[in-house]
Amino acid sequence: MPSGRADDSFGLGRGLAGLVGTERDLFVDSFEATRDDFAHWMGALPTPRGFLIEAAQNAPKRGAWPAYADFYEAQEFAQRRGMRLLTVGEWLYAAAGARGNRYPWGRLFQSSVANTLELGLRRPLAVGTFENGRSPFGCYDMLGNAAEWVEGRAPNSRDHDVRAMDSDLRTVAGGSYLGRARPLFEIDRRLGVAYLCESLPPHTRGPDIGVRCAVDVREYLRRHAGEWGAHRARLVACGERWGPYAVPLLEALRSEAGAPTAIRWLLEGARR
Repeated sequence: MPSGRADDSFGLGRGLAGLVGTERDLFVDSFEATRDDFAHWMGALPTPRGFLIEAAQNAPKRGAWPAYADFYEAQEFAQRRGMRLLTVGEWLYAAAGARGNRYPWGRLFQSSVANTLELGLRRPLAVGTFENGRSPFGCYDMLGNAAEWVEGRAPNSRDHDVRAMDSDLRTVAGGSYLGRARPLFEIDRRLGVAYLCESLPPHTRGPDIGVRCAVDVREYLRRHAGEWGAHRARLVACGERWGPYAVPLLEALRSEAGAPTAIRWLLEGARR
């Protein structure tokens, strides 16, 4: 995901671009972490706490369902992968895109493109089920399926006294299969902007609260590109998928002393 800021092309109001965006290029998981992913990196799924055991079962058909975790477990999962949670602004940018879409898939509401309460299933689905519900950056399930823990607090201007809010709360974004579909941003001339975020105690754990991870592109490529020397065709194809926006970043990395050959192959693909 390239660095940038969301604009207010669809009349979302002043101040949107100040929050929704990222200062750096990021790799963002296309999918929410699955229960199989979580068990692999953490050794096991968390013990269900406060919800039905049935909703937490990790039967073979449920391994592709979104993982569930509290905030600290989500952080640890990301760290074990060498990644981190997105900030509120990064998450909203990944969901809304540079044009500030009201929904991940576009300006207007559509049915049957996200696992929300309107669908009537009342259970998770395998991550990536809704091809037509992807965000502009190709991220699946940014609305529905499972909400996702993020770093920081969304400054919803509808809160009457932000200073009075419990500083120990954390934020989940995106809604879930247990909630109705809502826009990523809602505008009210009197009350201001409300974001698709909710504040919860950090030890909250539920079958509809999961995690999506991200990592700084420069940091990741500097750390790992030297390991990819035997995969030219794959790297060229990967660079081609990233496209022209990646060229300035890859050119800068290619100019660094000792840059691995893998960076040159990524750049070759991005220039196509």
